[in-house]
Amino acid sequence: RLEALDFLVHGVDRAARLASQLLTMARLEPRLEVSQLQTFELNTLVREEMAELTPLALEKRVDLVFEAGDDCVIHSDPSAITIALQNLLTNALNFAPPASEIRVMLNRQEDGSAHLSVEDAGPGIDEKQKARLFERFYSQGHSNGAGLGLAIVDMIVRKLESSLHLRNSAQGGLCAELRLKSRTA
Repeated sequence: RLEALDFLVHGVDRAARLASQLLTMARLEPRLEVSQLQTFELNTLVREEMAELTPLALEKRVDLVFEAGDDCVIHSDPSAITIALQNLLTNALNFAPPASEIRVMLNRQEDGSAHLSVEDAGPGIDEKQKARLFERFYSQGHSNGAGLGLAIVDMIVRKLESSLHLRNSAQGGLCAELRLKSRTA
């Protein structure tokens, strides 16, 4: 009975995450056409999102490490960037093995853009599947995800005229690199 109940709870959690991500996509698509641009400090936004996911990281025994250069102030859509970062961090936590770390690095570039990377020690990506990772509902099968997280990040990045690059990291996992363009004020 407990096993059946556990299975049911897991299924409900997965359905709730799927519904939440579908709602996020539905809300974002039209809104991003006319972005809510603001000037804000990206360092603070990253720290806040990492703090929000700390309980999950502790539960999984994964260390969240933040490395940043000088304060990084950009003019962009903080809500959209928050959603993108939440998805990247959640993916990293889903794939990171226990007793590993997730490194988040942030640097301001000379052109005013920000370089933000999220690196885990998970299984990495198969180069043959790399292009499919941005497809809606595509999943490598190593997680409980619905296959929408990277599709959401990709949609946000394109709408913000920025870029996203995925590569296998030195830790053996995935490194997601965002170049966030600072839009004209």
